[in-house]
Amino acid sequence: MDWKEIALKADVAGLTMPFLKKVESKAALYDLVKVLLAEITIVLFCTSNRK
Repeated sequence: MDWKEIALKADVAGLTMPFLKKVESKAALYDLVKVLLAEITIVLFCTSNRK
């Protein structure tokens, strides 16, 4: 396992914590996913990426 794999796994693990905190409400979880997708879309737009 190299450092890139470790960094990716740490990012994914850090991303799951907000989801675990919102589990008590389906609506709150849905809103969190919408915000996350909006943030990813903005980052892709700002970096001139389409996918």
